Amino acid sequence: MVFNKSYPIVCAAVTLLLAACSTSESIHPGKSTNAVISDIVTPVKIMEYEADLSRKIEGAAEGFVSKSTNLEYYKEQAIAKACAQANVDFIIDPVFTITNKAGIVSVKVAGYPAKYTELRNAVPEDSIHFQFIKGQGQAPLRSKGQFKLIY
Repeated sequence: MVFNKSYPIVCAAVTLLLAACSTSESIHPGKSTNAVISDIVTPVKIMEYEADLSRKIEGAAEGFVSKSTNLEYYKEQAIAKACAQANVDFIIDPVFTITNKAGIVSVKVAGYPAKYTELRNAVPEDSIHFQFIKGQGQAPLRSKGQFKLIY
């Protein structure tokens, strides 16, 4: 067998060429799915709410942490109790105090109460980009304690 000096270079080039042309598959094909594209166009929504930043509300929950009731469960229960007692929809800036004594977790939450006031379609004036284009520099608040959320 005659050995040519260019033989290793040709082999390396062919190997690289074949590797570049190969396709790759997902490692977990059972966990992937094709995206379904819908013809329905959903407009951007604005959720307006009013917040009372002058008072705080509190709620508490406690129990044993298990497979079915983890720490997040008790956080959610404390928020739900605080919202139900104050008759509000959600809490702004919730602060949690968590203690664990003898396997019993106790969660307390405190924050500012807020209520949803309106859900509507977004208009160009709601965009912060629109506010900067108009030269105003920042998006205005409508009144004290009332904000806009863009989803």
